[in-house]
Amino acid sequence: MIQGILSFKFLKDQDKTGEIRPKIKRIQSIFREENFDEVNYPELLAENDILAIRCFHTTGYSSKYGYSNFYQGRLKQTPYQVISYFNQLADGSRYLTISYYLLKMKRARELIKFQNNLIE
Repeated sequence: MIQGILSFKFLKDQDKTGEIRPKIKRIQSIFREENFDEVNYPELLAENDILAIRCFHTTGYSSKYGYSNFYQGRLKQTPYQVISYFNQLADGSRYLTISYYLLKMKRARELIKFQNNLIE
């Protein structure tokens, strides 16, 4: 069963030395459990897991062009499975939608595709 859906936008944060550190901005979130909210969602989905999922989506793709893809897998820091959709626009804007759940992921696929249509 789906436990929640979170959408993020990735921002570039460049320091004085030129090093780029990705900044994650949560855009939208829906939680099944009432004890989770916008403040404590990292207990469900750690920042390292979010960055790892983004890495799966972006490895081998050019940052100059728009593209989108799906990823299915497990999180390392929490016991959830995920299905995620990544979308990079031609202007370089990057968005990630993640649904996390405890059971099979087939039911979540249509929900993510629906959110994909909302983003595009």
